[in-house]
Amino acid sequence: MDVDSPESIILGRTGSGKSALLYKIQSMAQKVVKLDPNDISVRFLEYSDIIQFFCALNINLDLFYKLLWRHVLTVEFLKLRYDIKNEFESRSFIDGLVSKFSRDITKKKALEYFSEWGDRFWLDTDEQLRIITNKLESDTKISIGAKYAGVALSLEGAKKLSDEDRVEIKQRASLVVNGLQIRKLNEVLDLLAEHSFDDPQKRFYILIDQLDEEWAGTETRVRFIRALIEEIKTFRRIRQTKIIAALRKDLLVLVFDMTRDSGFQEEKYESYLLELRWSPKELARLIEMRINEVFKSQYTKQLVNFDDVFPKARKGGGQTAMEFIVERTLRRPRDILQFVNESFAIAADRERISWRSLFAAEAQYSEKRLKSLKEEWVRFTHLLKNRWKSFVA
Repeated sequence: MDVDSPESIILGRTGSGKSALLYKIQSMAQKVVKLDPNDISVRFLEYSDIIQFFCALNINLDLFYKLLWRHVLTVEFLKLRYDIKNEFESRSFIDGLVSKFSRDITKKKALEYFSEWGDRFWLDTDEQLRIITNKLESDTKISIGAKYAGVALSLEGAKKLSDEDRVEIKQRASLVVNGLQIRKLNEVLDLLAEHSFDDPQKRFYILIDQLDEEWAGTETRVRFIRALIEEIKTFRRIRQTKIIAALRKDLLVLVFDMTRDSGFQEEKYESYLLELRWSPKELARLIEMRINEVFKSQYTKQLVNFDDVFPKARKGGGQTAMEFIVERTLRRPRDILQFVNESFAIAADRERISWRSLFAAEAQYSEKRLKSLKEEWVRFTHLLKNRWKSFVA
């Protein structure tokens, strides 16, 4: 939560506690909003005619995706800062900015952007994306001109183009993408850093989870995630704000592999990553906290230690129950808590958990873990296929 620290991307395997960490931040921060990519109309973008038209012409949309994220994140921070909930509050905020900076030439482009979007800042994120995408389509129609007025800006329209027309339209359409208002938004960020987020006592957070889910096709998803990572870096210039995203490590590898360009240097991103790792000691502490929570709510308010419930070490200096449990997990909280829960279920009618109960719990736990591993393997092979396709391309 330190806004001065660059660590913004929580990395970890499934079950390592990424979402739990975001939940903890959300419960502690005063000014915070959580975004779910499932609530953002990325599938609408993916299947919109204009996006399919651009993809069919092999036009790089990375800048467009960055613009989308920058706009969305800017609007969400403004909503947090000024508590904008409707059109009137949105317009009042813009009028205040204009009256204060109208004579400042350096703020001109930022004010132009605010004036253009001022009455729509309060809209939902998906509606914002639809408006931007529609503008991309209208700007493209203007760019290709009357000569291609009859060309449908869709996947089918792109397929009908001759090679000569395809080259010319691609050049004109590429100019539209390259001419997007990303520079105006640069000045917007400078203005926000100077005017809106200059109080060191106030901190604002945007949390982003569920990036691992299938909220869009793989190609679109990795492009969107890469654009988000770049914008997380960009927003570091607004000191009192922080964007924190949770991401599986294997998905980050795929993102970098599929979006890698000639000047890409992975080490430049290391300072932004916070990788979750759990030691046996930390996992043991987690188990004790879970045991205390169970017993406090059901049996006693006194502190209950691990050894009060689980069996003693085997005779002859053998393995302890804690070592037995940790050894059968991948050192992830989800695994170890599942094992403990299975142990409680097996020995529910007994005073203590015996080694026999522990072995029986291992069988139940292992069966469920095998099922989970199959699901993880399917997901991994799917990612591997996409990485191979990217490599071949």
